[in-house]
Amino acid sequence: MTIGQRIQEIRKEHKITQKQLSEMIGKGFSTVQKYEIDAIQPPWQIIEKIASVFGMTTAELMSGVEVWGGLHIESEFPIIAALKADTIAKYDRLNDLGKEKANEYITDLSENPKYTQ
Repeated sequence: MTIGQRIQEIRKEHKITQKQLSEMIGKGFSTVQKYEIDAIQPPWQIIEKIASVFGMTTAELMSGVEVWGGLHIESEFPIIAALKADTIAKYDRLNDLGKEKANEYITDLSENPKYTQ
């Protein structure tokens, strides 16, 4: 399942229209349509907003998502999928200040050639 399919699945389970979801997350209607058909990938901040709208964690929202950015995570990279799920679960336990600090660390690491590919 792709992230777009998962968003559509959860949205329909909650009987929310694309227009309603777009208003709840502060995005345009066409943007939500594009997320659901996987024309564009929602940024992580939007994943968090969507999860919040449905009263779930990002880990719960991402449950069953096998395709992210064109990669088949579960089948091609099972270790990465497990690490990602663990990291998401830890991130979800943080408060806003903790999430801000975690994002700062990730930014610093991603800009350091020692830690990048």
